Amino acid sequence: MNNTKNTKKKRWIAGGCLLIAAVAAAAIFSDWSRPLEQTGFLMDTQVRLVIYDSGKQKETMEGAFALLRNIDQMMNVHNEESELSLLNREKERMVSPELFSVIQRGLYFSELSGGLFDITVRPLTEIWDFKQERVPDADEISAALEKVNYRNVSLRTDNTVVLSGGAQLDLGGIAKGYAADCVCEYLREKGIKNALIDIGGNIKALGDGRKGEGFQIGLQNPSGQRGNYFASLPVRNASVVSSGVYERNFEKDGQLYHHIIDTRTGRPLQNGIVASSVIAESSMDADALSTTLMLMGGEAGKQFAEGLPGIECILADENKNLFLTDGLKNQINITDTTYHVREGGV
Repeated sequence: MNNTKNTKKKRWIAGGCLLIAAVAAAAIFSDWSRPLEQTGFLMDTQVRLVIYDSGKQKETMEGAFALLRNIDQMMNVHNEESELSLLNREKERMVSPELFSVIQRGLYFSELSGGLFDITVRPLTEIWDFKQERVPDADEISAALEKVNYRNVSLRTDNTVVLSGGAQLDLGGIAKGYAADCVCEYLREKGIKNALIDIGGNIKALGDGRKGEGFQIGLQNPSGQRGNYFASLPVRNASVVSSGVYERNFEKDGQLYHHIIDTRTGRPLQNGIVASSVIAESSMDADALSTTLMLMGGEAGKQFAEGLPGIECILADENKNLFLTDGLKNQINITDTTYHVREGGV
């Protein structure tokens, strides 16, 4: 990794004050004076926002959640009346600039990953029902796979999106990150200097933390109970987004099915990778990459991340091997000694 890349990456890594936990990646909060905290359920997940600054906290918090509700109304594929659902039904629609920009960024990552990350994955996510614990048959999967192709999405300069070839969009792999970025920018505009945003495990840290020491982020142990971490790392003014096979799954007929769907097979990922965490300034980018790198595999995913400016990652496999990008080697604290960094991973 060259010196320019190292300099850029060090901007968001800081020493840590130990902070409680949320999901996947979690901020472990310390005893700051009277922070304002609010939780809710939006974008089909738990949302948690903590503002540490004194002043107009309540008014600012209300504005942040109003912003999240607007994004939810635009991009939640599980809401039949959302703007995204309307587009999926109509196949051609002029959409809001916000939705257009997320689709555009989603297509960028779809192309970058060669279709491993694909925003037209909705036909597959629709037949895999993790709430009802439904396993689709081979014919259903085959039919759905024929409709998954990001190249069947066309964008026009007037913010019109056209879907062809049976394509339907699911922005679940990128919209939460976009929302975290939007809330962070809103808080910054309101003069907030220190806050933590958690949207279903998408952690966005605003500020330098207490006394400028940063925020300590815990990484969920894939084989442990919720709130049990295998590692932690200090972060400031950046995002940590984690994905894992432990997040949404069910067991049927002795087999475990999880929500990380491989767009090559139409079935849950089976390459041995069980968790990933991506650190980046943009939560939207980290969101897209957290799934993408899992699909690529340990060494390949790590190498892919190394080639992206401002991106760091850690991947864990089922044998508790860890694959780390170079920028994390002096920053991450591996607290569970049963995990080991693969040779060449540091």
